[in-house]
Amino acid sequence: MRNIIFTSAIAITASMASAQEGPPLGCYAREYSQAHLQAHPKQVARSLTMMIHDQADGEFTNRFAYLVVDFANQGHVKRDGHGAQRLDQSLICWESGEGLTGCSVECDGGSFSVTRETDSAITIATQTLWMGDTEGCGGAIDLAEVPGRTVKYRLNKVDMAVCLATVEN
Repeated sequence: MRNIIFTSAIAITASMASAQEGPPLGCYAREYSQAHLQAHPKQVARSLTMMIHDQADGEFTNRFAYLVVDFANQGHVKRDGHGAQRLDQSLICWESGEGLTGCSVECDGGSFSVTRETDSAITIATQTLWMGDTEGCGGAIDLAEVPGRTVKYRLNKVDMAVCLATVEN
């Protein structure tokens, strides 16, 4: 999967003119300090890196997100024995009739919606978003701090090289 994403990322930088439905193109990242994690013991994400990119498929171009999460060793992931892992997920992006944008995991593996976007950041909200292998409609870890309860993550817009480096690793 990483080779497909890497190839897609190169294609993005070559042609970003296509306006597709979904969150804005770019690379977004956030790393939380140990002090922040200690102040928020239910938070499961230590860092998030997300690349929003377009991928051509014949005459159609679709928008996708590739999300990589380094999980903290706390909250429900620690309790369930899944702490301190790095997992990734590919999502299909969309725009609702009301102008809401977001991205979803196939096979009902959850989604996120964009609640705020600026030139320098994007805030996403999720109640359920399964990370890792979703073969058979499952997943290893739910990104929500409390599954079923909305959690928001603000990610800062960063240079595309950050996402490409994450994909390569």
